[in-house]
Amino acid sequence: MSARICHQAPAASCPLAPAASAGVAALTLSTGGLALLLAWRLSQAPSAAAALAGALVWLASALLAWRWWRAGASGVLQWDTQQWLLCGEGGDAVPCGAPEVCLDLQRLMLVRVRPQGRAAQWLWLQHRGPAQGWSALRRAVFAGGAQARAAAVPAPVMAPEGRT
Repeated sequence: MSARICHQAPAASCPLAPAASAGVAALTLSTGGLALLLAWRLSQAPSAAAALAGALVWLASALLAWRWWRAGASGVLQWDTQQWLLCGEGGDAVPCGAPEVCLDLQRLMLVRVRPQGRAAQWLWLQHRGPAQGWSALRRAVFAGGAQARAAAVPAPVMAPEGRT
């Protein structure tokens, strides 16, 4: 017989702001795209219309990446030991499900949250303050996912005594 010990994750919060590393990644990809476009232009000598189309596609993608980065969430993602809250700068707190970790780089995580009554949001969580705060947040994120998965799994149905 095994005993199952459950530990509650401590309260934790993470300030949200556009992550500098995400901005650097977007800028690096955009610069790489421009370099490839220029290399294509110099090596293949495409028609002026093809070169213009390539430049416009690059410019549109660079502007969209910049806009995505600037529109990053602001406020606080908070775990109060009972539920996750997405708190805006105006003080409004919206309950949301446990963050789904999509990318974990130890000091930076990309998560998706689903606030009640709103579309899913992608958030960059970044280690910014004391190490204990980041560790508590990581424990809460991963414990919350495990608790949600455990709650979603139905309990096994036992056969009545004497029947097999």
